[in-house]
Amino acid sequence: MKSFIRNSVVTAVLMATLSGVGHAAYLPPSFHDFGQASDSQYPGRIIKIKPDTRSIGVYRLETVKFVDEQTGKSFTWKFDTLHAGNFPLRDIAPAGTLGDQAVQAYVWDSPSNDSQP
Repeated sequence: MKSFIRNSVVTAVLMATLSGVGHAAYLPPSFHDFGQASDSQYPGRIIKIKPDTRSIGVYRLETVKFVDEQTGKSFTWKFDTLHAGNFPLRDIAPAGTLGDQAVQAYVWDSPSNDSQP
């Protein structure tokens, strides 16, 4: 009887652990999936966010400084991501940087420097 209870407890703990791991695989991407803030003095590019800007495009591994023309605020971001994708720029912008403007960011795979025959 004791071994039955012990096996039941071990099975319940194992199932709870595995269900948590399986759930983690399906979590939505966080801002960490889109890179990280950078304090680079020399970004590869500067993108000005104007009042009519609806989307921007960047490459993976690119460091970009974003300047919001309405608020005058800026931030620099390094897109060291594993995959290309898109997300609202507001997800990575510091609070108050973009005001109430909705800008979609598109991250493309880095262009290849290999020459094709």
